Amino acid sequence: MITMPINKNESPQHKRGKLRLCQILRNHEFRAECEKRFPCFVELGALRCRYQVDVYATRRTRRIIAEIDGWTGHKTTQAYTKDQLRIRRIKEEYGQDIEVYRFTLRRLSKWSDKEIAQEMRLPLS
Repeated sequence: MITMPINKNESPQHKRGKLRLCQILRNHEFRAECEKRFPCFVELGALRCRYQVDVYATRRTRRIIAEIDGWTGHKTTQAYTKDQLRIRRIKEEYGQDIEVYRFTLRRLSKWSDKEIAQEMRLPLS
């Protein structure tokens, strides 16, 4: 069973999307968790912030971050720039080999589990 922290500002579709991605990754023998926190430093002095990704999964040496863009909120230039900065900070701190995949809610609602697994280049199960 997959559990995750409660985020009151999150839509039910976004929660279901995260759970679905976790389950797909687990079905391909990954250890997956929803809402993984990554402590990172920002450039403004030694201020410590916490970045949170929707799904983080590992299998042997492979590490995957899967993000879900909601119906709104990720379409502005500012939001896009913020998302890119966050991923860049995570890679700087934890390694460039982390793979990042972004899915929209629309794409998740139309694609099968097999198509999602192929997009993330998951091994055949």
